[in-house]
Amino acid sequence: MVLNMELDELHCMLGQIIMYYQIIEHDLKMIYSAMCKGDMENTLDMIERNKWTLGHSVKELKKLDFSGSNSYISASDYNFLSQVAHKRDYWCHKTYLQFVYNQSFFVLGYNLSANRYSKRIC
Repeated sequence: MVLNMELDELHCMLGQIIMYYQIIEHDLKMIYSAMCKGDMENTLDMIERNKWTLGHSVKELKKLDFSGSNSYISASDYNFLSQVAHKRDYWCHKTYLQFVYNQSFFVLGYNLSANRYSKRIC
């Protein structure tokens, strides 16, 4: 399947995708902090200091959740969240590389976009 997309469209779509991943990551950190014993704000500060990623947040939440006798989230849901983390890594770290280095984009899209942007800047 060939997808014809302008660079501006990619920026918009990717921005929306990243926004949703950031919301998921934030919410998982909040859930973890709420489930932890102790002060929620201190836990959130610790998470921020240690720069937890989405993947790390999923692992730590799962470990905390399964440490007691009753878990709140199922093993299959944690598997899904791990997949979300991997997909987030792809969208955030690989998308532009695969788009920009695609031969049809480089020849057609980049030249058109570069001409448009250079007229705005110059």
